[in-house]
Amino acid sequence: GGGTLCSDDPTEAGRILTRTHEALNLPVIYEPMERLFRTAEIGLDELANLAVIPGRINRELQLWESYTRDGAFVAGDAFSLADCSFFPALSYIIHRGYELH
Repeated sequence: GGGTLCSDDPTEAGRILTRTHEALNLPVIYEPMERLFRTAEIGLDELANLAVIPGRINRELQLWESYTRDGAFVAGDAFSLADCSFFPALSYIIHRGYELH
């Protein structure tokens, strides 16, 4: 319904709830990069593993960008719980220095 974070329509509600949970993918992808902030010593093998993360983040963000083609927000035409879930994840990686392309 109007003014709520989830729709009364079952199809729209399903899309909103799916994308709300899907927003958790971004911090899960980014999490290994946190070692760069928490430890002074990182081995070369670990750095090589971390090198693939920006590509994974870019692919995830491209998916989310494609969602906005369906409407003004990540789950359609209305601001929803999915936006509330996605924005903090996006904001966090930007705060940590990730540059959007």
